[in-house]
Amino acid sequence: MAAGMHAIGRFGIGFFSVFLRGSVVRVYSRRCDKGQETGRLLDFRGGTTSRPILSSASGKPVPVDGGTRVEVLLKNPPYDVGGLLRVNSYSKQTVPLNALVGAVAPNLISRSQRSLKTE
Repeated sequence: MAAGMHAIGRFGIGFFSVFLRGSVVRVYSRRCDKGQETGRLLDFRGGTTSRPILSSASGKPVPVDGGTRVEVLLKNPPYDVGGLLRVNSYSKQTVPLNALVGAVAPNLISRSQRSLKTE
C-alpha cells in the first residue's frame, strides 16, 4: 500500500462494483443529525471514465432519517438477456426479485414477510 494511504473498505471491491451493471449511478446522502437541506448528491454520469459531480440534493429525495441511497440505471433491462433477473443467456427463466435480494442480502426482510412473522 502507498505511504500515507489508509484503506476504508473492508468487504471486497465495494461500491465500484455497481459499474458492472450500470454507468449512471447516483448516491444521495445526508447525516441523521442534520436537516433535509444538508443532503448531498454524488452523480456518476459516465461510469468510472468521467469525474462524478458533487452537488446539493435540495429538491431531490434524500433519505428521510439520514443515511445513503444508491440508484443505478441498469445497462440491460432486468428481464432481457444479460439482465439482472435472468438466470443465464440461454434460458428464458428469470429469478424473482425477492429471491435475488435474499441471495445478495440475506439479512433483509421485505415488509410483507415481516408483517407475516409478527402476526
